[in-house]
Amino acid sequence: MFSFSFDKNFKKNFFKNPCPFISRSQIRVERLNEGEIAWARDQRVKELRMWLIIREVFTYLCFLSILYLVNYSNLNSNAFYQVKHLRKFFLNTNQIDQDYTKVNNSFFFFFNVIK
Repeated sequence: MFSFSFDKNFKKNFFKNPCPFISRSQIRVERLNEGEIAWARDQRVKELRMWLIIREVFTYLCFLSILYLVNYSNLNSNAFYQVKHLRKFFLNTNQIDQDYTKVNNSFFFFFNVIK
């Protein structure tokens, strides 16, 4: 068994700090003055606002991407043919009773074309 009775440094350090697992740092921490605390608080508030804006922009981008995905995933492949047919039907100048080529707005449509 080891004997520490002859080690004077061990006894001196043992009585100064009885637990060998606790050691206190000899470096003194300087406290911040009021101006530095106010500056740090202001910087923290700015950082929180920045992250709030970044989070909001990210949320809007996610919303717009989902909206884009939903809108363009539901396109009908026959839409071109439907528009082509409607243009051919309504813009046909060979019709005798109704001429839709002169329609510019809804007022003109309801009061001049439909009789």
